[in-house]
Amino acid sequence: MFASKFAAVGAAALVLTGLVGCASSGASASTVAGSVEAPVESYEVSRIMTYDTIADLAAGSDLIVVADISEEFTETELDGLPFTDRVVHPSEVLKGSATDQVTVMSVGTQHAEGALQPGKKDLLFLTEYEFEPGVATGKYAVTGVYAGVYEQTRGSEFIKLDPESPELPDVVLLEDVIAAIADN
Repeated sequence: MFASKFAAVGAAALVLTGLVGCASSGASASTVAGSVEAPVESYEVSRIMTYDTIADLAAGSDLIVVADISEEFTETELDGLPFTDRVVHPSEVLKGSATDQVTVMSVGTQHAEGALQPGKKDLLFLTEYEFEPGVATGKYAVTGVYAGVYEQTRGSEFIKLDPESPELPDVVLLEDVIAAIADN
């Protein structure tokens, strides 16, 4: 019984992270004008799937929203790997259905590289997260590890934050994303 529970925790951690390749982390603190900023952590992850186009990213997502990233979060650990559950508030739902509050689970603490940043408005491509196959958690993970996060710069323009997805466009317009969803 213990072995199967341990395997389930390990499997869940691997599925969420997109198969962690050397789950090593590094952190460094920096000083800005005499104050110390929180260290930025990074985690090496191996993705199950990569995405070449916004249409592919949309097709691989259960929920696509434009959302305000809140200050509200919790940090947990699964099989020795840290995760952050960040609450986001969708202002627009482009695919799927969402309440006024959605929980997004991501690898690392709130200071990790690629973590959702409070006070920002992001275009999020999300996939339902299941701890055990077929058992819904009510949480989502970013599609493609970090590929599914675009930060709003102005109006309907969003920029890619993930340097590991070179095929995806650096800048997308909301109307182009809506068209790509409609074409699927």
